[in-house]
Amino acid sequence: MRHWRDVIQFRDWNLDKKLFSVYALMIIIPVIVVTMLGFQRYHENLTERVGEYGLNLTDQIGLNLDNYIRQIDRLSMTFYLDGIDGLTENKDPMHVYTEKIAVDKALRNMMLIIPFQDIEGIYWIRDKEVQYSQYGSGQQVNHDDFAADGWFDRVIAADGGGVIIPPYRPLTGNNEKGDYIFSYARSIVNVSTRNPHGILLIDVSMEFLHELLTETRMPSSPNLFIVDQNGEIIYHEDEDQMNQPFEPQLAGPYGRFVDYIHGEETMVQFVRSDTTGWSVVNTVPVKQLSDELRLMRNLLWTFTVVAVLLALSLSSVLTRWIIEPLKRMKRSMLRVELGDYDVRVQVKAQDEIGQLGRSFNMMVEQIHSLVNRELAMRIYKQQAEFKLLRSQVNPHFLFNTLESINMKAELNEDYEVADMVTKLGKLFRLSLQQNEELTSVSRELEYTRVYMQLQQIRFPKMEFVIDFPEELLDAFTLPWMLQPLVENAIIHAIAPLGGVGKVTVLGRQEAGQLVIEVLDTGEGISERRLAEIRELLYDGTQENSHEREQHIGLQNVHRRIQAYWGKEYGLDIRKGDSGGTVVTLKMKYW
Repeated sequence: MRHWRDVIQFRDWNLDKKLFSVYALMIIIPVIVVTMLGFQRYHENLTERVGEYGLNLTDQIGLNLDNYIRQIDRLSMTFYLDGIDGLTENKDPMHVYTEKIAVDKALRNMMLIIPFQDIEGIYWIRDKEVQYSQYGSGQQVNHDDFAADGWFDRVIAADGGGVIIPPYRPLTGNNEKGDYIFSYARSIVNVSTRNPHGILLIDVSMEFLHELLTETRMPSSPNLFIVDQNGEIIYHEDEDQMNQPFEPQLAGPYGRFVDYIHGEETMVQFVRSDTTGWSVVNTVPVKQLSDELRLMRNLLWTFTVVAVLLALSLSSVLTRWIIEPLKRMKRSMLRVELGDYDVRVQVKAQDEIGQLGRSFNMMVEQIHSLVNRELAMRIYKQQAEFKLLRSQVNPHFLFNTLESINMKAELNEDYEVADMVTKLGKLFRLSLQQNEELTSVSRELEYTRVYMQLQQIRFPKMEFVIDFPEELLDAFTLPWMLQPLVENAIIHAIAPLGGVGKVTVLGRQEAGQLVIEVLDTGEGISERRLAEIRELLYDGTQENSHEREQHIGLQNVHRRIQAYWGKEYGLDIRKGDSGGTVVTLKMKYW
């Protein structure tokens, strides 16, 4: 229901408001939709590019990490060149000394001949103890408790293969926790027997991993870290994150996905190293990515608002340009409605509006001509009709009055006839004194009262009441309006009952109209009779001449009122609520 009310309200809007609203909707909706779709598409493309770039970055970091580990592996293999010949199972002092010199030489050559800045120290472990060591750039590390760390058995089981020991904080020479390092261990085996001579342990600082992850990361991707095969973080710039589990599962050799980490939507890219089994992980909060799009979003919306404002301004100007000729034509129409037929619309264009303006000018000119001709005809007709109707009233009234006097004289032969004649003379005098088109209500009531006094001589038992507000007595009416109505009530309602009854005349003002009602207490009027009288009054098509003569007073009054004041005024007849008949007279209140 509300929808239809809105439609009706839109239908009643001014044309310029309608056009501007339609233009605004046609401009704003597409621009907003295109802007939103464009921004969404740009956001998706940027997210895709960031994901691809992050994946390529982590892949490159993984390759660099593999190369780094392979370099350490090759460094560990140089032990076979210098120290393997000095190793023996013989425990006599000479062989032990020879072995010491060979191992020490091999370790020293590894530190000096092949410089590796990130090497913290190199250790030779045999017979479950650290027998020899060389220190590089780092501090001395206590590996005496290596057997309890769990990696020793894994290195032996690798049968000469390299094993990476994830980052940890070792004990220094002062039995205090040192900085994080990771180690690379290899068992040195007898090539012929495959029996292990001992374990070569290389401690490596985290400097390379730090440089690798910090120097290659994107400004928008500060969270680069390394996760081992068990899903634990083995390197992170924030040491508090070290050895903490990484919640999302990293399935496959590489991938990217979006997951919630610590309650925040995050984009994750990872690449798993074939050499170490470690995964280089890059995480980017989606919110951070959206924040980086804020500038583009603001630029797009700023452009959209400016474009919409310019378009609306242009549409407003266009609407005014189109509607202004119609508004001028509307103002001209209002002047024509007020009766100014000299108005003309100035036509400047040759389009549909120009054609409409020319048609309007022709129409006004024709209306002016028709109004002048019709007005002249109506004036002549009303003057002739008014004179005719007025001339018909007096003979009809005089005939009925003289008939009453004649009957009374024949019946009584007394002085009452003189009284009747006196009253009749007064009626003549009032009639002859009325030369104007309008008369006052008080004068019309006086004339009617004298006429009723004459009729009461004829019908002594008849009652007559006039109930008029005092403020209506100075109002104007056409003369000879009430007497025919009262006469009609006496003839058709009171006389058939032997002169017994009551005639009441009521007056009131209603909606700018003077309303007079004539009520009688007769037997009432039948529906058929009522329809015939109404047909006579409103249509004037009653063919029965006797019927027309019988109600000529009602018809004349009705036609005089309409001829003077218009079709909305006149007579109406109906049955009374408690019997009898009610004749209502409506005239303009002056």
